[in-house]
Amino acid sequence: MTNLKIPRIEYLDVVKGIGILCVVSGHMLHTASSVFYLFHMPLFFFISGFLFSRDENQKRYVRNKLIQLIIPYCTFLILLYPFLFVPQLKTASAKEISLIFFRAILGGRKLAAVCTVFWFITCLWATQVVFNYLICRFSMQQILIISGIFLAFAYINATFFQNVYIPWNLNVVFFAEPVFLLGYLFKKYDFANKIPVWICIIFSLAGVYLSNKYPSISLNMKNAQYGIPVVSLFLSISIIISLFYIGKLICKVPLLKKTLELPGEASLVIMYSHQLIRGLIHTYTPLNAPVIYVICIIAGIALYRLLLTNKLLRIFFLGSKKDFQEQFERTPPIQLSVH
Repeated sequence: MTNLKIPRIEYLDVVKGIGILCVVSGHMLHTASSVFYLFHMPLFFFISGFLFSRDENQKRYVRNKLIQLIIPYCTFLILLYPFLFVPQLKTASAKEISLIFFRAILGGRKLAAVCTVFWFITCLWATQVVFNYLICRFSMQQILIISGIFLAFAYINATFFQNVYIPWNLNVVFFAEPVFLLGYLFKKYDFANKIPVWICIIFSLAGVYLSNKYPSISLNMKNAQYGIPVVSLFLSISIIISLFYIGKLICKVPLLKKTLELPGEASLVIMYSHQLIRGLIHTYTPLNAPVIYVICIIAGIALYRLLLTNKLLRIFFLGSKKDFQEQFERTPPIQLSVH
């Protein structure tokens, strides 16, 4: 069997670069945060659906995604979570300390400050696992119906049971899976060449204007806040598709393309690290927000480049499946018997 290498879609790194810049902006530029929240996290679920590749072996798929997502999640959580609880140890009671550690196990919306974005990883892992199961067991028509039911559950959760959540933010899968599906369908049926650009641009501008003027239209997936049912999702997807078009255009400008590819390639490391870097700089220096913003991005890229230099670092921080297999699953040499 020939091992075919899947060609890299270069403009996706540009789109991811734009996405992670918007994630950091959403945490630092509070005056416009509702605009970024409308689309920045759905964007990454959409991209993941766009890149999805099915695996009929469900156990293997779950295991591979544990390597790629949950191992780095645990590594960063172990390293960064102490920044949350160490300052409280002097005054906290035994019960309060136990609750602090219990929150780390629950994950999801229970994680805050330097770990506030970590919910995305566990939710993405669960969304991928659920979607792979669906795509291997059901027809597309059935998946569309199931996804519609998921979306209805998501809106019920958001409307009537706002404070009800499942550890690791698994309840958010009800909203994330339909977004993931839309990314999958966008690629599968080549909608990029079928949906008129001007329509997406118009609805994108409407989404930016409305979410800025009426923040309740925006999304906060971490806390199961999904805006106006269907409408907010539609505006979010319109912006995301517009960003795909913009990403392709940017690829025609080499310098700009390279500038956005760098944070795009390092997007998960920036996502993990930017809140800690931001907090440390804000606490110990007089630097203003724009300077801190630039430092967060550059430091995240530098950290990503550093992690690439060592196999164990790639395994535990970047979730490299290839390195994991080489390090821990070496096939024992075949013993040849001589008669």
